[in-house]
Amino acid sequence: MKIDGKPPIGLEDYIKARVQEVKRKLKEGEVVFSPSARTREGEKVTISEEARQFVSLLQSVKEFPEVRSELIQKLKESIEKGTYKVRTKEVATRMILNALEEMVEK
Repeated sequence: MKIDGKPPIGLEDYIKARVQEVKRKLKEGEVVFSPSARTREGEKVTISEEARQFVSLLQSVKEFPEVRSELIQKLKESIEKGTYKVRTKEVATRMILNALEEMVEK
């Protein structure tokens, strides 16, 4: 069994959804990066609210610990005791979502 330090369940899906939304908005022209305007102080760059939210979200994700040792310990104990249950619906849902994402990206 491999635990790869992914963010908590649901957060990863939220991030992917936000990235897809930003990509869609860029593609459809809803979000436009405005060219910089020259001022006396120098150059000025305008950053959209979506970009600010995305940067904030990325910073929040970086704050998560790489390894959730408490969760890992609980999983190890339940595996050793034979009480670990595979959540088949969750596994199937993730497999379907991953397949759909791959189809959309191609």
